[in-house]
Amino acid sequence: MEYNSYDYGAFFFVGLILVIIVVAGITSSGQERKKVEKLSQPNSRLKLKDKEMSSLLKELSGWINNCKKCSGNQYYIEEANSLQFSLRCSHCNSKKTLKTNEAFHKIEVLESIVSCFNEIIAIMNRDKIIQDYILNIDFNKRNAPINKYVDSLENKYFSYKRLKKSIKYGQDISQLRVFSEGSKLDEALKRLETKKVDGLETKRGKNDLFKPFGSCS
Repeated sequence: MEYNSYDYGAFFFVGLILVIIVVAGITSSGQERKKVEKLSQPNSRLKLKDKEMSSLLKELSGWINNCKKCSGNQYYIEEANSLQFSLRCSHCNSKKTLKTNEAFHKIEVLESIVSCFNEIIAIMNRDKIIQDYILNIDFNKRNAPINKYVDSLENKYFSYKRLKKSIKYGQDISQLRVFSEGSKLDEALKRLETKKVDGLETKRGKNDLFKPFGSCS
């Protein structure tokens, strides 16, 4: 078989492209490992914010009772802003609404969760964590360092969906899960009952002061 100069040029070009792809892959993999090493440090801001989120969700659980419809104890946050949360029961899909300023108590942790979530997304966007994670999914590299790191976080902050020719992804607060525990709600109701009783006793005492004295026979 004979080869002309054109054939050798083509082989050389293809070989060069393959070398570039391999080198680029190695470089990219090395950069990803360095990024994960930095993110995995105990004082990593993302790690610290993730732990803070777990603590805030635990606090939120104190304001939630079991589902009235199915007695389920797990919810996901369907929608959230600093003033109101919409929760969905993970078992029967019934809806529960929590407000920062309820009639007789204040749930300040709602605003803290929204703030923490936004900070975490900002960090992930800055370090291209979500982008790298999805890119690895697209190339079927689920065991890549950045993917293992993200999957090791205590909470999930984004979602993705495979379409025919692409992957749709983005931040998603509904990935956060919270369990019902109800202790803070019980305490708030007890305080309310105590105030009602104290109010009735105070009112009764004032009424006694103004009762006319009975006449002596």
